[in-house]
Amino acid sequence: MLSKLLRYEFAFYLRVCGLSYAVLAAVLLLVRLVTWLMESLPEASDLAGFVALPAVLVYLAAFFVVMAVLMLPTVLAAVRFYKNLIRDEGYLSFTLPVKASSHVFCKIFTPSVFTVLSAVVTVLLLSAAIFVFSPIRPDVVLKEISTVLSANRENVWLIVMMLVQLLLSAIMTISLIALSCSLGQLFRKQKLLGSIGCYIGCNMALNLLNSVASIAMMMILAGNGNPGSEAVLLDYMMPMFGVSSVISLAVIAASSAVSSYLMTHKLNLE
Repeated sequence: MLSKLLRYEFAFYLRVCGLSYAVLAAVLLLVRLVTWLMESLPEASDLAGFVALPAVLVYLAAFFVVMAVLMLPTVLAAVRFYKNLIRDEGYLSFTLPVKASSHVFCKIFTPSVFTVLSAVVTVLLLSAAIFVFSPIRPDVVLKEISTVLSANRENVWLIVMMLVQLLLSAIMTISLIALSCSLGQLFRKQKLLGSIGCYIGCNMALNLLNSVASIAMMMILAGNGNPGSEAVLLDYMMPMFGVSSVISLAVIAASSAVSSYLMTHKLNLE
């Protein structure tokens, strides 16, 4: 039954996110056409000044669409969890022969997958918008990037750490949303406001925990040398990355476990 639940959830996300990908592709195509038009017009031309403002508006629209596509899975995670499990649909959802923990897992796992997918699709579409109908050759750019990275291995590790941390942060945000909704449903009145308040409180506690852990780690590493050099910078970044990753994984596991417990033993659909 869990597989059917996942298929249903994936179908919904694929339908909504797929539409956002199509919108992003159309907007980036428009950006590419506007850029080509601006490049083909003489700078002193009156027409160049006439299309300058619309071009800026198109670029701003593209920026907001990119942000919307990247944030959409997280927004859908909050809406789907609250609507399907907390509101009136919760009566129907919990009549299915599926454990509450499976519902929670499905609501966390699916948007996490589509968060990664949205990031990959966005990068591919942005790359296409840059290189298609452009004199810039992608193989030359990739060769330059490879040369820079191979000349300084520390940059490779920093990029890998950044990507892993971004992924963990996205999953942690979704798991905190699930935890906040699970806590918010305990309120007999104003469950939505309770969920929002719990989310703010959880983020404040998490930021405090990260700050304390970062300060403690910096104090431990303070005598390891001057952080100005790249090698020493990496020596500082690796332990900090490890601590941050451990905290993120712990928060994800704890949020999922507490959410499952609350939705199993403390469910309040009144």
